[in-house]
Amino acid sequence: MPIQDPHLPPPGLVVHADWSLHPAKRWMAAAVLRDGRYSVLAPEPVGEPSTFLERMRERAAPGAGVFAGFDFPIGLPARYARLAGIDEFLPLLPRLGEGEWSGFYEVAERPEQVSARRPFYPRRPGGAALRHLLDALGLGSADELLRECERGYPGRPPASPLFWTIGPGQVGKAAISGWRDLLAPALRGSGPDVAVWPFDGALRELLRSREITVAETYPAEFYRRLGLKPGSKRNREDRRANAPILKEWAGRLGARLTPQMSAAVEDGFGPGASGEDPFDAAVGLLGMLAVALGHLPPGDPPDPQVRRVEGWILGSPPREGAREASAPPAEYDPLADLYDREYAHDHDVPFWLALAGREGGPVVEWGAGTGRIAVPLAGAGHDVAAVELSEAMAARGRKKGGAVQWVVGDMRGARLGRAFRLAVCAFNSFLCLLSVEDALAFLRNAREHLVPGGLLGVEVSAFAPEELADPPGGATLRHDLTRKTPEGRLERFSVSRYDAASQLLEMRLFYELYGESGELESRRAHDLTIRVTGRDELLLMLRLAGFEVEAVYGGFEGEPFTAASDHLIVLARRS
Repeated sequence: MPIQDPHLPPPGLVVHADWSLHPAKRWMAAAVLRDGRYSVLAPEPVGEPSTFLERMRERAAPGAGVFAGFDFPIGLPARYARLAGIDEFLPLLPRLGEGEWSGFYEVAERPEQVSARRPFYPRRPGGAALRHLLDALGLGSADELLRECERGYPGRPPASPLFWTIGPGQVGKAAISGWRDLLAPALRGSGPDVAVWPFDGALRELLRSREITVAETYPAEFYRRLGLKPGSKRNREDRRANAPILKEWAGRLGARLTPQMSAAVEDGFGPGASGEDPFDAAVGLLGMLAVALGHLPPGDPPDPQVRRVEGWILGSPPREGAREASAPPAEYDPLADLYDREYAHDHDVPFWLALAGREGGPVVEWGAGTGRIAVPLAGAGHDVAAVELSEAMAARGRKKGGAVQWVVGDMRGARLGRAFRLAVCAFNSFLCLLSVEDALAFLRNAREHLVPGGLLGVEVSAFAPEELADPPGGATLRHDLTRKTPEGRLERFSVSRYDAASQLLEMRLFYELYGESGELESRRAHDLTIRVTGRDELLLMLRLAGFEVEAVYGGFEGEPFTAASDHLIVLARRS
């Protein structure tokens, strides 16, 4: 198969390294260009970091470029860079660990040792708290230690702050190793010509003109873009379940899997949890090939500060620096045509109608979908605005008629230009906010859009512990619902996995649509992630955002909230 994008020269070697904390767990996967097609080699250990790039250059054909990806951060948070007086990251990188920056890589053991020149903390867990790091650096929140590309959006939670070095999500120690042992020696020495994207320029130009181009990767970013199924990458069967998708992508890219790589893919990359690192190496490699061959955009960031200081994750959609410009992709667009068939109920509508009648208007619904609640509210004579992230959902809502003011936007930052007496965030829209920071951003934005004393109603599902626990043997496919419609029948199945540490519930939904005569017309799958929020956490966030909680219900008849409740409904007033 010919190269897809003639304007983006194919590198002679594409390699992705999964940069685990422990050297023995670092694996790489590579693809070599031969006769116009890539041969994808089986994963292998990374080996000595300081010679890695030189070894990769030697593997490529003479005169051919190398495209190397690493899944550790490459860049600094802009807020930290300002307080440390750093204007550019790349010229600084070879100097870190030397001179005035000699203590940079020494992880602080105590909070009083933390400074702008020694920002990594803590060396060990005992009594350490993220608050210690923030206070030592004079920062107000962990959000200030995130780069723009690390902020969360639906389907991907935010990253752990760069300088935090403990816990399962930490990236600090991987950054130390990657910068100190691999990138700095390459930039400092007299070896191969190394460029780092996006600091040195746009990806196409770097691949065209430089010997080695290095990029930051994040395999989870490619999970979504390649359509991989959710599950635990530590589970061999979950990895094996993705074999058809990985092979399909290799075929789409015109790449040949070597027999060893094909066997590894089909085998789930070996037994137990040890296969997760080779798996991520392979996923990252296929994502890089998709970018190199023009199937996915590289995501060259337009923001000069990002290009000078923060860096970017390969393949991540560029965002313009401002918070409003970092709106997540409209994950619900693909479900817009199914939404009204899937959710035809209206048993909750009388509750919101009664509330609107009591409070008066105007009314705003945040995360309005296709207007299942907003349209009846407008039909009852209320002045209603509906905010929805998905343009496709909003378009269907407009077709339902009614005097609803539709606003396509992110409820964390959308500005409507007027104040409301009642705000509604119902039917799990609140759970689509995948971090506490995003939830608080929404609640504060909702408060700003209420008149003094205005009321906010939030309704979410109340999950019982047994609903979130995996059954014996791991996650299984279950049948969720059947919906009969004039067009035929809709069946939905799902596989889900809950991570108690992040409170994220990852789901893969499978839809089957049948015609009037019962014949199967189509199948589709969709990935969806929500963050499970309990009563006490929601009440605390409301208070932090400037609300006074007025009532808590467990159902739409005003039932008390109990452990057996299916719904959690909280009413809170702007204080």
